[in-house]
Amino acid sequence: MSLLLKIILTFHKIKLYFTPINYYYYNYNNGYFMNVSIIIYVLNLFLVGFFIKHFIFNDSLYCVKNNKIWIYSKPFEKKYSKKIIKSIIYKDDTLKINLNDIKKNIYNIDANIDLIFILYLYNRIIVNNKSYILINYFNNETKYFKILKNSKFHMMI
Repeated sequence: MSLLLKIILTFHKIKLYFTPINYYYYNYNNGYFMNVSIIIYVLNLFLVGFFIKHFIFNDSLYCVKNNKIWIYSKPFEKKYSKKIIKSIIYKDDTLKINLNDIKKNIYNIDANIDLIFILYLYNRIIVNNKSYILINYFNNETKYFKILKNSKFHMMI
């Protein structure tokens, strides 16, 4: 029984290791969002991509693998919340969306990623001037967070 479990766990680790990384380019100045995974793979195929990714994408390249999101050129930095989050809700003048996916993956998201990128990646939300996030904690506290153009993920928590 334990041998079978070890074999299953080994195959699972191999599967996680070989899942490809999705690369996204996000320019917060004009809100340009694009999946550039194929471009990166072609550049890496010719061994040129390892040297010129930084010059082409200017630290605006984000990586997503197994629900873990990080900035390509920086090490992963976790930000822990000291309170237990009950719900995260996005609101603006026309929408009210419950952000359960972000709540489930809150510890897999790098602290320095733009909040607008995370909202667009998970829920395809385009942020406007009247957008804010409402965070409800289990101790009945509520936090309102106004989303600005340069808001980072660690500011929300």
